[in-house]
Amino acid sequence: MDTARIGQPAPDFVLSDLNGTPHRLSDFRGKKDVVVVFVYGATCMYCSGQIGHLLRKLPEFDARGAQVLVVEANSPYRMRSTLRDTGREADAGSLVFLSDAAHTVAATYGVAMQMNHIEWLNRPSTFLIDRDGILRKSYISKSLKDRPPVEAILDAIASLHGA
Repeated sequence: MDTARIGQPAPDFVLSDLNGTPHRLSDFRGKKDVVVVFVYGATCMYCSGQIGHLLRKLPEFDARGAQVLVVEANSPYRMRSTLRDTGREADAGSLVFLSDAAHTVAATYGVAMQMNHIEWLNRPSTFLIDRDGILRKSYISKSLKDRPPVEAILDAIASLHGA
């Protein structure tokens, strides 16, 4: 499917958080920039590290008017395990964890991958969507430990608004 293209409207989606509350990407349009972070899952120490770093930098994302959405291709139960691995609980403030167990959003963004022919996971990736809903930047990892530094994401958000 892979329909996410730089300079084009980001494909809209609706995914539920750990409490079952639905979140629609387009609900942020006109209000906030959105950083969508696809993570591999609970078994990945690099994902746990990345989530921990995002959590520590949340005040900076909030100050820049950006919402961070973490998308995992697992059920909420396994996602809670990811949070425990980061030393956090399910309530992580303004960092929203979303379940894409059907893998439709990952496929739309071109980051779904199949491991061992039995389990679908996300290729670790980060997408920056501006307040107008336009996809401005993407970073699709080449390996499990390949992640953009959080500072680079924050700089990219600032550059959207001429800061």
